[in-house]
Amino acid sequence: MPIFLFEAAAFVSMWELMRVALGTKAWFDVACAQLAGNALSRALPGGVATGGATQLGMLRRAGFDPTTTTTALTAVGLLSTATLFVLPLLAVPALLFGLAIDSRLVRGGIVAAIVAVFLLSGASALLLSDRVVRGFGRAIDWTVAKVRRRRVTAHFTTEILEARDFVRSSLADSWQRAVPAAFGNQLFDYGALTMSLFAVGARVDPAPVLLAFVVASVLAMIPLTPGGLGFVEAGLTGTLTLAGASAAHAVLATLLYRVFAYWVPLPAGALASTLFARRHGSSS
Repeated sequence: MPIFLFEAAAFVSMWELMRVALGTKAWFDVACAQLAGNALSRALPGGVATGGATQLGMLRRAGFDPTTTTTALTAVGLLSTATLFVLPLLAVPALLFGLAIDSRLVRGGIVAAIVAVFLLSGASALLLSDRVVRGFGRAIDWTVAKVRRRRVTAHFTTEILEARDFVRSSLADSWQRAVPAAFGNQLFDYGALTMSLFAVGARVDPAPVLLAFVVASVLAMIPLTPGGLGFVEAGLTGTLTLAGASAAHAVLATLLYRVFAYWVPLPAGALASTLFARRHGSSS
């Protein structure tokens, strides 16, 4: 089914981006860790932290350096989110050629573009500025010293600088893979939504649907419910109607899209965790 294939391609794109950041050729460990972490983050209230910790723990068990892995996952998260907020720029040609798009979607796209600038600036600072990384490292050293009530001898600053340099080098050396992977993760997910609209008989211009997709993705980041369950469905239905879909088509397309974007990855994460445990053993 095309919707499933688009969502599968979105996940594969994320795995490729993680492989680049980690400087590894391994598919199995990266895919299993991402699927398991993603499933937990969607299944539990405030599950983003739990999902991230699970993903980090699995990659550590697979032999990846903890500091480098944490840095890589942070960089991947920033790049993926920044890419999402850059997507509204793709709708600019449609606006220039006079396509009528609801002003509320246009405002949402403008806000997303502004957020993209801040996220890209923050990601650039983390990847390029030694001063920012040193300040972050010193803050962690100070916190650890206060908690343990003794002087820190092994400074985290040095470790995080080395990890940052490794991740930056990996991304820079393989940007031809990293950039398409970052955009592919978001665009394939958007493709799944477009195919859902097509499957229920809606005929909507792709530009306003793109803006609706970005707005709905932002709603999914608000941790009111696990994975934005219910909250995202309501928001996406509303934004799709603004994009030109009828109310009935918007509801049906939203439910169909969420089956593949939200529900199918849950058992996939459980299966990935089981397969990973068979290879690496259960966590202690």
